[in-house]
Amino acid sequence: MTPPIDAVPWFAQGAVEYLDAILSAHEPAPRVLEFGAGGSSVWLASRCARLISIESSAAWADSVRDGLKLLGADHATVLLVEADDPADFDPAYRGVRDHSYRAYVTAGRQAVDAQLDGRVDLLLVDGRARVACVRDCAALVRPGGTLLLDNADRRRYAPAISFLASAGWQRMAQFTASFGRAPVTEFWVRPEGAR
Repeated sequence: MTPPIDAVPWFAQGAVEYLDAILSAHEPAPRVLEFGAGGSSVWLASRCARLISIESSAAWADSVRDGLKLLGADHATVLLVEADDPADFDPAYRGVRDHSYRAYVTAGRQAVDAQLDGRVDLLLVDGRARVACVRDCAALVRPGGTLLLDNADRRRYAPAISFLASAGWQRMAQFTASFGRAPVTEFWVRPEGAR
C-alpha cells in the first residue's frame, strides 16, 4: 500500500493546482502541519522545507513513511496517534464511529511547538476530528498563512467554517471535485490580527 512517489492529493484538481501555486510562490519554502497523511504527504514533501503529518491508522502511517523514504524526504515526519481510549471519550474531539481524538489534535500542536518554533505556513486538515483540528491549531498558522479544509461541504465540518469566519479568517478559494459526490476543498488565509 505504499503511495507512489508521484502521489497527488485527493482533492479537486483545481485545488491541487491552487495549492501548488501557493507552495511554489512561498519564500522560503513553507513549513506544513498536515492532519491525515497519505498521497498528499508524499506530494507535499517535494514542495516544502518541513512537513509534520499526523495519522491515526498504523498501517497507513507505515505506508506513507515508506513512500517518504523512497523519496528521500528526511524533512518529513509522520506521527502515528490513534484514537483516544473509549473511556476518555471527549465530544469536543469527536471523530468517526464515536471515537475521540484529543491526543491526535494535541500531538500536532506539540510537534509544531517543539520542531517548528510554534508556527506553520500551511495547516492542511484532511484527517480525523477536523473541527477540533481547526479550532485548536488555527493559531499555529502565521499571519498570511493558509489553512486547507478538505470535504468542507460536510455538515459536520460547518462549525470549523464558522470558527474561521468568526475568528477573522478570509476564505480565499473553494473547489469542487468532478468525481463521486463532489467534495469541496476550501482555502482560508489568516490576516494580521485574526485568531
